Amino acid sequence: MNRLRENISFYFTWHQLRHTFATELVRNNFDIFNISKILGHSKVDTTKIYLSVDTKKLKTQLDNIRLFA
Repeated sequence: MNRLRENISFYFTWHQLRHTFATELVRNNFDIFNISKILGHSKVDTTKIYLSVDTKKLKTQLDNIRLFA
């Protein structure tokens, strides 16, 4: 980790790396149950802490809902 940090121009922690990884899995349509397994969590509620809402994706999904077609 320290050698990796030496070659980049910003600081990050393991926690930030896990959070980013989990967020990228969500963006690539992994479901939360599989993400939980990948991260080694015994409860899905723990995984929810790592995730953030992708507002662009949320808007696109909402725009595609046709209630009255």
